[in-house]
Amino acid sequence: MRTIPKSEFPPGVKVGGQLQGMADDGQPAVFNVVKIKGPTVHLDGNHPLAGQALAFSCKVTAVRAASGEEIAHQHVHGAHGHQH
Repeated sequence: MRTIPKSEFPPGVKVGGQLQGMADDGQPAVFNVVKIKGPTVHLDGNHPLAGQALAFSCKVTAVRAASGEEIAHQHVHGAHGHQH
């Protein structure tokens, strides 16, 4: 959540709008305008589903033993090898 002076925004900023800016870590982020109160604009940079309960349904289609490399790295590398 951020509160920024309205004077720093282009004309026409409205509640429900989305703006691109920089997150605290310097990475690009999308912010939703959640409130405009007087001279300030309140932005929310959380994902739209943040705080909501989600239910997932999945089906296991295959099981295999971990490779030695996966065990050493302590994570799965996927069907096409090492991805990082």
